[in-house]
Amino acid sequence: MINNLLDKYLPILTKIDEKKREQVYSYFKNAPIWILESFSIEKMKKGKTFIREGYPADTIYFIVDGLVKASDYRVCDIKYDFILFSDFYAFGGMEVLMDIDTYRTSIETVTDSTILKLPRKQFARWLATDISALKYEAKLMGENLLQEARTTRLFLFLQGADRLMMLFVNRYKKFSVDGKMVLKNDRQELGEYTGLSAKTITRAIKKLEEEGMLTKKGNNVVISRDQYLKMEEKLSEMIFQNE
Repeated sequence: MINNLLDKYLPILTKIDEKKREQVYSYFKNAPIWILESFSIEKMKKGKTFIREGYPADTIYFIVDGLVKASDYRVCDIKYDFILFSDFYAFGGMEVLMDIDTYRTSIETVTDSTILKLPRKQFARWLATDISALKYEAKLMGENLLQEARTTRLFLFLQGADRLMMLFVNRYKKFSVDGKMVLKNDRQELGEYTGLSAKTITRAIKKLEEEGMLTKKGNNVVISRDQYLKMEEKLSEMIFQNE
């Protein structure tokens, strides 16, 4: 029943992949009609910052289609992109649960994206009256924070090529298609995710290519499943040694 209603209020669901559609259905499986009537949809171009740290957290955003990243400018005014999101997640939900009035990080589209928006007041009212929805949102927030903390801890002892290798492994898990991931070799962007300089990125990519862990094709980096498994094995050995 709720799936049919969601399709009615959000016809775009019939045009997105099955995995994302099931995530939407799971998230709103107990949602009342007044929540569905509060939805609005916006298409955003690549490179748009739709949430800014310190701004009033008055809207909840969900990524229906596309990819976004979280950025932090608080360390010496240097931009640090620390996580990519493609799964269905309530941006602004953490601020509601923690009773914070302003957004705690900035979120930018990495690709052209379709964004579902919900007024904060409506979202907060729903969580206050539906314990299942509250528990599900808390679960997703906790999983995200655990992933972020784990990544940060590992980055503390990884350097150069090893740090870049970890980024590639994490991206492969999320974005590989038919056993292969193609990634643009953008040194500035890769530096923003790893905290490495452009020169170090160049040396790291060369080293990983020489070790057979990636393939350069024009301006792209291509990683096969076998190469991914080699990187994952090497990372696992290093992590085990440092535990």
